[in-house]
Amino acid sequence: MYEPPHSELLERIGAALLAVLIVVASCARDGRLRVDDDLALATTVESRLNVDPQLRPFGLTVAAHEGTVVLRGQVEDDLDRQRARAISRETPEVIEVIDLLQVATPPYEVDSPFRDAWVATRVKARLVADEGLDASGISVDAHEGVVVLSGRVATATDRQGAEVLARRVRGVTDVVNRVEVAPRG
Repeated sequence: MYEPPHSELLERIGAALLAVLIVVASCARDGRLRVDDDLALATTVESRLNVDPQLRPFGLTVAAHEGTVVLRGQVEDDLDRQRARAISRETPEVIEVIDLLQVATPPYEVDSPFRDAWVATRVKARLVADEGLDASGISVDAHEGVVVLSGRVATATDRQGAEVLARRVRGVTDVVNRVEVAPRG
């Protein structure tokens, strides 16, 4: 069934609001936020992971016990795994993070004819997900793991940022950056 593209964002916002309500309800009298309940801590961490625009977890679950958080599920790559751990560690009241995350395997075998389409799609998704980059003018093609970026961006920073993000995608062996800088007038 088709769901509008905003439904995932609305779900993430709803989860974040629920976590905030749980945390606020567990505030101590001195005004400092304290998460005394394992369920509240797990919900808070999971909400923070789900609202992060650059993290793409698959079936992520979070459990907590006395300040120790256990992360389970799949992430797209090692960068996402590191980000999930960092977000969890930065959550107030988290003492320790146990990482049981697995890096997802691409849906197609390495030598499959669909590999290039998968790589190009993952690169474009990563570019679009980055809030600091306007990737609307960037095209992505891939052949045998070599990604070719083309199109136009407004700044040299966007051009370089697109290349850096593309290189971080699993399956990319090299990046040819043909993006032109054409400031908007």
